[in-house]
Amino acid sequence: MWLVTADELPDVPALKISLSVNGVIRQSAGLSDMVYNVAEIVEYAVRFCTLYPGDLIYTGTASGVGPIRAGDVLIAQTIGIGSMEVHIRSGPG
Repeated sequence: MWLVTADELPDVPALKISLSVNGVIRQSAGLSDMVYNVAEIVEYAVRFCTLYPGDLIYTGTASGVGPIRAGDVLIAQTIGIGSMEVHIRSGPG
């Protein structure tokens, strides 16, 4: 896990995010493409709850949504911050 402070990201709208499934890019967008910018989203969220380091705010998704299956490997990346790899496994039952 890592933490990036605001002073380490001088131009948040310029950040690019992507999601690949099994090495194929499914989603790729810039934060500048969001309907509400990051500051507006955080300002709205703190009206209702206290945010702590490491908290995540989920905002929706860029185009490219599709099914995932057991065995798939997802990599979410934000250039300048880092990436996260998730291995999908089958659930109970």
